Amino acid sequence: MKGINLMIVEDVRIIRDGLESIFRTIPGIKIAAIAEDGEEAVYFAKKGIPIDVILMDVELPGINGIEATERILELRPSIKVIGQSLVHSKAYVKKMVRAGARGMIFKESDQEEFAHAIRTVYEGNVYFANKISQILLQDELPIDASAVRNSLTSIQSVDELTRREKEVLKLILGEKTSVEIAEILCISRRTVETHRRNLLGKVGAKSSIGLVMFAMRHKIVFDPDEFPRLKK
Repeated sequence: MKGINLMIVEDVRIIRDGLESIFRTIPGIKIAAIAEDGEEAVYFAKKGIPIDVILMDVELPGINGIEATERILELRPSIKVIGQSLVHSKAYVKKMVRAGARGMIFKESDQEEFAHAIRTVYEGNVYFANKISQILLQDELPIDASAVRNSLTSIQSVDELTRREKEVLKLILGEKTSVEIAEILCISRRTVETHRRNLLGKVGAKSSIGLVMFAMRHKIVFDPDEFPRLKK
């Protein structure tokens, strides 16, 4: 199989950067373009950039992922689109499918699932993450979005995190490396990595992107004023 040209469409910079770092390490997948919103994604498609697969954020400002998918596929129907989001209702998934998407995936997915999804749709098949497939199979049942959201995490409250874990999580949101976090908190890098592993386990995440999404759901933000050493 020849290399797959991928376009990433994501408006949140820290998630966009995380996805870029993931795909830079996957053999056979080349990042052809990175768009910050639906309008830019449509522009890149019009420009004729070689694109085989698009990883499309559904919840975009302005032109959302559904409309962007429709516009792009009108221009270039050979492109395969995978929707990506935090939580999916049946209606949302069906709108993306009607727009022409060949799959849907959660943003918290790990590197292996992202790669598998992209290769699957590139080869002409469809791919839906397990939880999304379960949603689609429950046609006769109402979808409780909060229940789906809670199923993505192992803990239900931020209060279940220790003070230090919250500090590490906030610094991850601030795009600090493990070395930088260690220096800011006056702890060893090994201790930082231990806290990071504990966070992944507690929130049920598979990557730093999952930690970011957990923080967004629980309205955790990075505030430099909380860390005096950042002011030095």
